[in-house]
Amino acid sequence: MGGTLLLMIRAGFVPRGRPPRGRAQVYSVRIPADALAELRRLAKARGRLPSVPIRGWVLERLRQETIGEELLVSRDELARIVREQVEAALRKAS
Repeated sequence: MGGTLLLMIRAGFVPRGRPPRGRAQVYSVRIPADALAELRRLAKARGRLPSVPIRGWVLERLRQETIGEELLVSRDELARIVREQVEAALRKAS
């Protein structure tokens, strides 16, 4: 599985939704309660289970670490920055 997953990640394929049974393993991770509450809120807003973004984030980071690809900021962080800048500009204009 490891080689297959690595090839899928290098090809830019990040599995979405439930992974195929028999080809994945469960791994427990401790997450602070406040972060877990925020994760649940975010996942619910997107109509997903909390495990879906966790899996995507882990696979994306694995891809970055494995092939040396580094993002300066995540898509979510960029969206937050843009939103803050727009809100600041609107406050200043009014």
